[in-house]
Amino acid sequence: MAELSQRFPDDIARGARGGAGYSTTVVAAFGGGEDRNINWPEARHRYDVSYAVKSMDRARVCDAHFRKARGRAHSFRFKDWTDFQLARADSRLVLVSGTTYQLCKVYGADEPAFEEVREIRRIVAGTLSVYSVDTLLVAGVDYTVDVDTGRITTASGTLTASCEFDVPCRYDFDEKDATLVHRKPDGTVLIEWSGIRLVEVLDE
Repeated sequence: MAELSQRFPDDIARGARGGAGYSTTVVAAFGGGEDRNINWPEARHRYDVSYAVKSMDRARVCDAHFRKARGRAHSFRFKDWTDFQLARADSRLVLVSGTTYQLCKVYGADEPAFEEVREIRRIVAGTLSVYSVDTLLVAGVDYTVDVDTGRITTASGTLTASCEFDVPCRYDFDEKDATLVHRKPDGTVLIEWSGIRLVEVLDE
């Protein structure tokens, strides 16, 4: 399926709840101990934005976006206001092939055995700065970037980077569940749209 050119509305995303999630299988032993199996190498992010859709205006905006996406069919960019910035100190460029690198964000680098390396696959255009040691590289001259994959091509040496980034997401439902719950004397309408759930897309 395709990815919408329109990012999920930022003002609605600001009211989202959610973030990183993991899959761990815990098996209890007869003696009271347990075995834990890590099923995913890194987190998958989930959000619920229904808390931010209360007014008729926001409901219309969200409805239009939901219809464009055809429910779960098409993905889109989503701004996680709790984690949308990459600092140089947290960046890592992992060699993919030749002179092409995947931009990543490292969490927990102070304990290398437990660190998580997250691929940054949706760079916000115009926010990327790439450095070779402490020299700022020039986009289009020293490197090229694909903002839709997070891959940077350059022949320069040791690299760090900073940028803003989005999360590729899709709706996690196909059927809208909204109702008018209150109309104020001034004509203001309150909407309840339950379970507007978004889930990170990992395979696009």
